[in-house]
Amino acid sequence: EDASARVADLVTRNLGLTEDRVRALARDLWGFMTLNLVGDARLWLNNSVPTEGFDLWRKLVKHVRSRSEVRRHQLRSKIHQPVPATKLSDVPIALERWDTTLREYAEAGGRTPTFEERRSALINILPESFRHEVFFRLPAMQDDMIGGSQEEQDMAYMALRQQLQRMVEVTV
Repeated sequence: EDASARVADLVTRNLGLTEDRVRALARDLWGFMTLNLVGDARLWLNNSVPTEGFDLWRKLVKHVRSRSEVRRHQLRSKIHQPVPATKLSDVPIALERWDTTLREYAEAGGRTPTFEERRSALINILPESFRHEVFFRLPAMQDDMIGGSQEEQDMAYMALRQQLQRMVEVTV
């Protein structure tokens, strides 16, 4: 990430491409970014060496990655400690907000929480007066997915979420 990606440096890395080919690709990448970068991203373009597209790309990716790390840390607590719904009728929107946070967390490079972590979050989203009832009325709340594949955990979570949503809808 911090290593130079200028054409002269890339050629010495034995990429299997001729210097002319690397130079042409760097120039094409720089030209593409010249046409497409807007806003603050243009600062990197304006301060880059013309035709050094790979080095410009490296700088942009480094900036995006560092912003993703900051965003991921901001979202981590919202994933593990979601805002609880104050009343039962607020649960559907609270679940949608948590799903949005979960998606944003994954987009920022966060790992998908385990079934147990997601189940715990679902319980915490519910109004406190409803948590105990849900825990004992939905058999999936007692499921143990330890050792299950990510796909199995995802399917179990989606089934649990649907059951919980139906239970809330019937109760409201």
